[in-house]
Amino acid sequence: MCGPNGTGKSTILCAICLGLGGQPPLLGRADDARTFIKHDSNIAMIEIELAPHPNQPTHVIRRTIDRSKGATGKRSRGIAASIYEINGEEVKLEAVKTLVAETYHIAIDNLCTFLPQDRVGSFSGFDSTMLLKETEKSVSGKQHLYNDHERLIQLESEMLSSDSNLTTAQAELKSLEAEVARLEREKELMEEREDSVKKIRLYEQKFMWVSFDDKRVVAVKLKEERKEVKTKLQNAQAGQAPLQEKIATLIHEYDRGKHRRKDLQNEINKSHKAYHNGVEKANRYQDEVDNLQNDLNAIDAAQRRAEKSVQDKRQKVEEIQAILMEYPSKEEIDRSVSTAQDELRVSKRQLNERKREVEKIHA
Repeated sequence: MCGPNGTGKSTILCAICLGLGGQPPLLGRADDARTFIKHDSNIAMIEIELAPHPNQPTHVIRRTIDRSKGATGKRSRGIAASIYEINGEEVKLEAVKTLVAETYHIAIDNLCTFLPQDRVGSFSGFDSTMLLKETEKSVSGKQHLYNDHERLIQLESEMLSSDSNLTTAQAELKSLEAEVARLEREKELMEEREDSVKKIRLYEQKFMWVSFDDKRVVAVKLKEERKEVKTKLQNAQAGQAPLQEKIATLIHEYDRGKHRRKDLQNEINKSHKAYHNGVEKANRYQDEVDNLQNDLNAIDAAQRRAEKSVQDKRQKVEEIQAILMEYPSKEEIDRSVSTAQDELRVSKRQLNERKREVEKIHA
């Protein structure tokens, strides 16, 4: 792509990169896709139609970037602000990357395939080995070249390390021989230890037998002393029989007194409860009496107000009747109204005649 500066070459390359699922860091210009939206606009849309392979359908990839969507910050890169579509169907970013990489063999993140102006410095830092690997990756349909190269590097490394592995194996053999000698010595010590343990166990058994004989003699002597103590205990218990009977009687009397005290306490509790109930009932009756007295006072006050209102209204009626006596009778009023209506009709007739005369004059 050729052209003067400022004609939009880099803009087209950026659009191709972003439209094929690339992210802003690949361009070396920004960290957020929303940075590429035109000023005073909130949405940018990129649509790319890829040339189809033989017997393959055409794929149209569309990426819509919305300034108002997604999180902010350097780490977000505006990924959530983008919506991807393939042939009009919304898909995930991974589906776009898979289509571009596997179907069309486009490595958008390979500098040998796509080299933005701002990434030339990174590309110039490749040594011959790195440049060869990236070139192998970028050859369309030749992924096996890169894999074979990696396998050759691995085989060469294994061949160089085979001599050191032999030396290591010999050293390990010597170490194992020394370990076997040490284990044989430990085996002999273990056998000696087992013999000593057997002798100790024999001595312990003999000691236990001797101790058993001594304890048996002591046990026989204690058994005879136990018989003597048992006889003395029986004699003492026979002497304590009257005292035990008296103690049993006292315990019985104590239990009876205890039950009696419990019954009395229950009766006291019932009486106390009944007393409180009576006090509460008396208080409720007193409250009812107070309420009735207040109602009676209210009725008296209302009766007094009603009597005063009746007296006021009676006085007002008398005043109105006195005023009505001063007015003329209904017959006189009807005659006056009839006379006024006749005069009004005469005046209207005269007015109409004057209007007709004025109209004739103007005509």
